[in-house]
Amino acid sequence: MSNIFNGGVRMFYTRPSDQKTYCFQPVPLLAESKEFLKTEAGQALSIIHTLTFNGTLLPAMPALSGVPDEATCISLLDRKRDQMCQALSEDRGDLLVVDGSGYPIIATKPIVRGLDFEESKMVQTSPYTVTFEYEEVLSSGFPVRSYDESWDFAQATNDTVAVSHAINAVGIENVTLGIPPHVVAKNFILTKIGYDPSQSFALHSPIVDPLLDITGFAAYNRIITENSNITAGSYSISENWTLSSGNFLDDRGIDQSFARDEEGNFFQTDTINGTVQGYGDTTFERQTNAENGFNNFVAPQIGFNDSVGVESKSKSTNRVAGSVTYSIVRVPDSGGQDDLINKTLTRSFERQE
Repeated sequence: MSNIFNGGVRMFYTRPSDQKTYCFQPVPLLAESKEFLKTEAGQALSIIHTLTFNGTLLPAMPALSGVPDEATCISLLDRKRDQMCQALSEDRGDLLVVDGSGYPIIATKPIVRGLDFEESKMVQTSPYTVTFEYEEVLSSGFPVRSYDESWDFAQATNDTVAVSHAINAVGIENVTLGIPPHVVAKNFILTKIGYDPSQSFALHSPIVDPLLDITGFAAYNRIITENSNITAGSYSISENWTLSSGNFLDDRGIDQSFARDEEGNFFQTDTINGTVQGYGDTTFERQTNAENGFNNFVAPQIGFNDSVGVESKSKSTNRVAGSVTYSIVRVPDSGGQDDLINKTLTRSFERQE
């Protein structure tokens, strides 16, 4: 603890709302502590400075205007307490401590963390403690108090990988530019997920390397959720998307029936039902990829456009879901073994291209 009582040291606090400046006299004792904010991995984020001033209110110094000569010490100290509470009622005022030559020892815009008056009889003095706090940014960019980021990868049975990414931060107010903490946290996170201010969208976050082999996979179906807590000064984003080797998935089921006709010949009927689900970040992309997947991959495989051997067929499009649903009933050439009488075989499979 350093004594800044002597040597012509002066201490001032200017309230931001009305720019009224209050002088602390006598100047209190000062104690300072620093807290280094780091992530769990040890990445330095910022430094929190805590300034603790321990002082004493005196009834006679400085003199109060408009006070009768017969005012008691209790009334004088009580009024000075009220003045101090009023002076420190707002955060981010200008705290200035200068030496005898006018050189600033402390010049910052702190948060008022506490004002405590010690127990006393208020006959001669009234001891008090004022606690200020301000931040020091360690690097350029957007300063934050805390920052957390996590990834999750889950392999699905259809040869795709579900990816989840969560990131949150608590910002530090930019006093100079007047940017509140939650906006600072938002700007910090947007740089992490690849946001380009010159564009109207955020790019995919750079995916960390998982244990799963995702070579040749691309990211589709990105869904982003954001949350901003103004009072807590925090901002968070969660992203979910699908990694796939192709831009659509064909989920197809086949029913094969074998029976005799009236002449005793065996014939086979194939009933194929399926859905092509398109992948993409927008409804248009999903629908386009679903249509292309059906026309270029599915239809040639199942003979959807054949002119013979097709009893019935149908196709429907869901533009909201970005999918194509299809059905076809085919009668291939007669054939089969003599013991195949009214036998039904059902198969289903998923194909990813």
